Amino acid sequence: MANRKSDEKKKKIDVSHRNRDELGRFAKKEESKLLSDRPIKLIKVKGSYKTYIVKERWFTEDERIYIWFMTSLAIIIFLI
Repeated sequence: MANRKSDEKKKKIDVSHRNRDELGRFAKKEESKLLSDRPIKLIKVKGSYKTYIVKERWFTEDERIYIWFMTSLAIIIFLI
């Protein structure tokens, strides 16, 4: 009797929120849109299996060039 009740609960899953395609089938799940623009670097941990350290850079290459340019421009203006 207890198994029958748990089976009935499993069958009553609400699927009204799932996206459907043109034929009414469930559409594939969309990938996460929360991707970071910052580049990451994976460093393997020695002596471990499939373990990595994720290092995220603070600035992208374009941001570094912009910061370097603005800093050098400020220094030149300050010295003049």
